[in-house]
Amino acid sequence: MMQKQLFCLFLMLAVPAQAQIRTIPDVGECFDVRGKVYLSANSGVVLDTDTERYFLDSRNDCFPEIVQRPMTINFRAIVWGAYNVCREPDNWNQFGTMHMVCIKSATILPVPR
Repeated sequence: MMQKQLFCLFLMLAVPAQAQIRTIPDVGECFDVRGKVYLSANSGVVLDTDTERYFLDSRNDCFPEIVQRPMTINFRAIVWGAYNVCREPDNWNQFGTMHMVCIKSATILPVPR
């Protein structure tokens, strides 16, 4: 009886862990995401979401004016928004794999104070 209870407990714990597996979109795939864009001291411009960290490609067409403007005024700015991004080929640095994206469009979200 105790073995069945332990086995059921194991199954209950294992299922949510499998359900949380995240997948990185394929290179060239575009998707919508909400998150924040900011300048990182070691990695350049970063897009953080609830589940993943992406890095902006340095091309000008990957950095829309609506996002670039607040960051030009204040390099410490954090730009919260809804973004349509497309995956670019990964890059690597001393910290590991950098999942690169290109922002195609952005809607800036108000941040409550």
